[in-house]
Amino acid sequence: MLLLHPVVVWALLFKFDLEFFWFLKDNYKLFDLLYSAVSFIVFSSSLWLLASKARIYIILIFWMMFVFYQTAIWGFSNNRYLSKVELSSGVSLALIRYDFGALSSDNFVKLEKFERKFVFFVARTELKQFSNVKYANVNYSEDLLSIEITYYGNSKDVEHIKLKDI
Repeated sequence: MLLLHPVVVWALLFKFDLEFFWFLKDNYKLFDLLYSAVSFIVFSSSLWLLASKARIYIILIFWMMFVFYQTAIWGFSNNRYLSKVELSSGVSLALIRYDFGALSSDNFVKLEKFERKFVFFVARTELKQFSNVKYANVNYSEDLLSIEITYYGNSKDVEHIKLKDI
């Protein structure tokens, strides 16, 4: 079971549409790296117990892949959102960029609500989606959300949403 730990955690998070609480933190990558390292230690320890021959080489290869994946693929950018506001201590709104790169020419930004659930998790709810967004910023004042959007054609738009409509 320890061998499947990372897969089981990912499947449960995907099934219940949860994220770890550090998803919206400014230094989320440090939390993410720490969790990934602990998960990988659990994974490689169980692999060590199961594999009888050449276990050192197998684990060494997995560790090299892990380090490459964590540094080269993800990098060390400090946030996963364009803009965020905290409505209360357990509820935040954030503009999250979804860009599929070479897989698709479409890119979009979603306004998502994050509510604290349990101890280590937040539940994500999609509220609104915007297409072809170059930059966006969300502000909150007096029960009104203002979303300033700059599109790739350099046109700008401001959208206002009342908090009670969400």
